[in-house]
Amino acid sequence: MASYFLDTSALAKLYVREAGTATMLRLASHPDRTRLVILSLSRVEFRAAVQRRVRSRELSIENARAALAAFHDHLGSVYVVQHVTEAIIDKALDLVDRHDLRAYDSIQLAACLTLPMPSGDGQAIFAGADVRLLAAAAEEGWPVLNPAE
Repeated sequence: MASYFLDTSALAKLYVREAGTATMLRLASHPDRTRLVILSLSRVEFRAAVQRRVRSRELSIENARAALAAFHDHLGSVYVVQHVTEAIIDKALDLVDRHDLRAYDSIQLAACLTLPMPSGDGQAIFAGADVRLLAAAAEEGWPVLNPAE
């Protein structure tokens, strides 16, 4: 089974139509073949991204409520939720010293790099749309997916 670690920029594409939505929907449509992992902090980042779109009038309040409700419903069934640990924080500190990353981005990448994998599954593919973050993941030797490409 392929595992995908979804940065919030990839996660949002499952709930808000934008470049890359079709790719993410294809991934999510095969739960028997793909395992989708998100960081617990993505709940905050996702809500912030949705609310930012409401304030900029890119998204209606009704569509924002629907997106947030659907995401909440999927938390327990669609996603494996990885919680922030001291090991993730330590790895994130190392990543910000070596790459030009924002704090939350370094935590997202650190979570992927320290994700426990089922035996025989190899590495999780890091999915996101932030090119700087994807470049850092690739430099760390991780497979990446930019659904917007």
